[in-house]
Amino acid sequence: MTNLLRSTAGIAVLFIALQPITAHAQLIWDGPEVTFTKADNADPSAAANQDSITDGVLLTRGNAGVLYNAASENSASNSSPIGTQWAQGTTEDLANLSFTTLKAASGNQMKNVPGKNFVLFLVEDSIYIDLTFNSWTQGQNGGGFSYTRTTESQVETSTEGVGSSIPGGFTLEQNYPNPFNPLTSIRFSVSQASEIALKVYNILGAEVSVLVNETMAVGVYEVAFEASSLPSGSYFYRLEAVQADGAVAQQTRQMTLLK
Repeated sequence: MTNLLRSTAGIAVLFIALQPITAHAQLIWDGPEVTFTKADNADPSAAANQDSITDGVLLTRGNAGVLYNAASENSASNSSPIGTQWAQGTTEDLANLSFTTLKAASGNQMKNVPGKNFVLFLVEDSIYIDLTFNSWTQGQNGGGFSYTRTTESQVETSTEGVGSSIPGGFTLEQNYPNPFNPLTSIRFSVSQASEIALKVYNILGAEVSVLVNETMAVGVYEVAFEASSLPSGSYFYRLEAVQADGAVAQQTRQMTLLK
């Protein structure tokens, strides 16, 4: 495969495969925490009583059962909330978690969830969210609940002294194609000169490949990952940028190797 290095308006752009790449949501949300509370007796059909996480996931609670997704269902069932999976724990131990329904993850005892940590997985967008239940109460017209969760990751940006074509932050895009066999491309943006490390890990958290480990200038880069020696399965790839002032930006995504 031929590597082409192009420069546009002073921006170095390394292309290893000129293929269309679509942006997807970040894998792990580690932005500022927010607390959502639905009071006892509050109408679950009202938008104010639904936690709007994404356009396709609006969490609320009816008269009985677990949470449900008001964007795709009208009440809770054993598989609710539709479009989500859950595991007790935190994203720091993501590789060791087993995801299932909220009902199963709670041990069929939602009344015992206050104080417990969960990871909420948004299936369609491949987003993992840390969530801690604060309360689970009873009431007519929809029981109450409260939880604190992480929000979309905040990435430091630096545009001082550069044009609008400079990338606005350290961003890691979804690999393309995905799933792949055995070659895929990963694109990322560097908003200021930094020590860049791009590494691949298996589902157990063991490092399997180092794609980049060097100082890089501002730009948009694309590297290839060749996985012919690896077994089929899910892998994580992480971008870490250490800036001159010591600040660290990180992003992680998931990809699937199918042979």
